[in-house]
Amino acid sequence: AGLAFQHAEAQLRDSQDQAQLAEHTAALRNREIQVARSHLQQQRAAELATEQETRCAAAEARAEHLEERLSVAHQQAALLRRTLSNAMSASHRRQRRSTATRASRRWDQHRQENLTAEVNELREDLLRRRHEVAV
Repeated sequence: AGLAFQHAEAQLRDSQDQAQLAEHTAALRNREIQVARSHLQQQRAAELATEQETRCAAAEARAEHLEERLSVAHQQAALLRRTLSNAMSASHRRQRRSTATRASRRWDQHRQENLTAEVNELREDLLRRRHEVAV
């Protein structure tokens, strides 16, 4: 009976040791799982950061390209404004010359009409005086 009791106690201790060993093994595995998860999370975070950096770099490149296009558009607009201004100035000068030419022609025509009328009056006056002298 004593031997059976000692054998039972040894089996109990052995079972307790095996249970404790299983707990330690489970704790180690849980820790390994946590470390692996943490590693995966860090790896995924690094991948996301790399993807984000890539997207940021692409966005910066697009922004620079758009800034260059905007600069070119501003230059083209300035050139078009100068061209339009020059064209309007040239048109305005032509219009002023044309207006001045028309005014000058009207003045010349008016002056010629006045001179013609004055010459006609002088002729009539001369004819009248000749007629008076003749009579």
